[in-house]
Amino acid sequence: MVVSVAVGSVLAIVAAVLLLGPWLEEPNGFPKIFGATAAFFGLAALMPLFLDEPADHAEHVVQESDRGSRAGRLFAEWAAALRADTALVRLCCVAACFSAVLMLFPHYQAFARDRLGSTLSSLLTWVVVQNAATGIVSLVVGPMSDRRGTRIVLIWLVALSATTPLVVTLLSLLAHHVAVEWFWIVYAPLGLNPLSLKLFTNYALELAPRPAEHPRYVSIVGAALAVPFVLSPLIGLAVDTVGFRPVFVTGAAVIAAGAALAIRLPEPRRR
Repeated sequence: MVVSVAVGSVLAIVAAVLLLGPWLEEPNGFPKIFGATAAFFGLAALMPLFLDEPADHAEHVVQESDRGSRAGRLFAEWAAALRADTALVRLCCVAACFSAVLMLFPHYQAFARDRLGSTLSSLLTWVVVQNAATGIVSLVVGPMSDRRGTRIVLIWLVALSATTPLVVTLLSLLAHHVAVEWFWIVYAPLGLNPLSLKLFTNYALELAPRPAEHPRYVSIVGAALAVPFVLSPLIGLAVDTVGFRPVFVTGAAVIAAGAALAIRLPEPRRR
């Protein structure tokens, strides 16, 4: 985690300074931004082709209940895993609450643009701050996860993520010209998001009782992170109806509830 995130953050900052800044100043620069992003994703998609994965000797016993559609068997296996492991259920609840961080993300930029009058040039500063925060925090999160366990680090990251919408709310109370100058602070805690997503996966792997369950546990937690996104349109409607502040405060409460639930998660390394 330390190597990949730290190096990736430095490369992202360099790319932002060299490419994003000039493209933001161009009238039609966004197609280049989106094209470069797609190209980087494409390169990342090619990397797994060069990985060497040992053969998995997991046993699979065909039972009567396995007959039927593949999707039906999949959901049956998921349901069985959730019934058998209450810690997995709790982790899914934590992941669902954490999804509020990701759903609120685009509304911060909308708030800065619509209410504070920020310009496109601010995007460069925000990208640099967010990636710098990710790289710096990874220097602590990686070694601490190895030494103290993934669980305690995950709790802290989820709890700290709840501060982001609160910081935006506090800035909204200031004069607009002051708030827009300090809005880059919002993107410092947003740098925790990529690390938190990695730790959800790592903890799911630790929680699985045996290696054969690794794919199932990771996919269940991934679904718990993704399913709440069906509510994203409702967040936009809520912003239009009651305004940004109530939505941000509610989002902070949801994320904080996820951190509180995470406290009761077990430490798999004690098994």
